[in-house]
Amino acid sequence: MTSDRTHYAKLMDKWREAEALAELIRQFADDGGRHRLKVKVEHPDPVVAGNAERVINDMMKNNGFGVTVQKALERVERKRDDAREEFLQEAGAGYLAPSTAERQLGDLLREPRPPKK
Repeated sequence: MTSDRTHYAKLMDKWREAEALAELIRQFADDGGRHRLKVKVEHPDPVVAGNAERVINDMMKNNGFGVTVQKALERVERKRDDAREEFLQEAGAGYLAPSTAERQLGDLLREPRPPKK
């Protein structure tokens, strides 16, 4: 039983982490994240790196920021929904499985009755 709880706890944590990350991305987008987001490019040639940073940062100031945040949010929400579904399926399978009493009653109903004398 302890391993079941640990398994369910891990699934619930996965779901909560994805939900928290989605909320952080929403807050970042709503609280003016576009002005704080800067991209750092690693390249051996500093001129190439500097040009790439300027181009990317300029794109992020226009529609690129919204598209980037929207794609990140979609990805995280999909991850959250998958984690939620996985948790509910695992937890539901354990709780919705027919009990022994229900199985015995069902078996009694399926068995043919003995002939009357």
